[in-house]
Amino acid sequence: MRRAGGRLRITGQLIDASTGAHLWADRYDGDLQDVFELQDRVTARVVGAIAPALFEAELDRTKTKRPDSLDGYDLYLRALASIREMTRERNEEALGYIERALRLEPD
Repeated sequence: MRRAGGRLRITGQLIDASTGAHLWADRYDGDLQDVFELQDRVTARVVGAIAPALFEAELDRTKTKRPDSLDGYDLYLRALASIREMTRERNEEALGYIERALRLEPD
């Protein structure tokens, strides 16, 4: 982060810690008074950069390990469906599913 007068520059970079590979980099310029808006832009871009990789890694993990409890897996799938609607009520419902699934299969 650098500041010059009333201007702010935020530079971000993501590196895969296990391989050292460069994943993403970007630069954001704006007014110091808009620092929170700049922060939100950086956050959105970082999430957008890593979300596909996390989703793919989770899919790969599910292919290699069969769940001990199909009931727990069913609850996990219900949680995914609930959370995609992005409402407080559905997020609370998803959390309930996840808590029940973790009781059935803690690992």
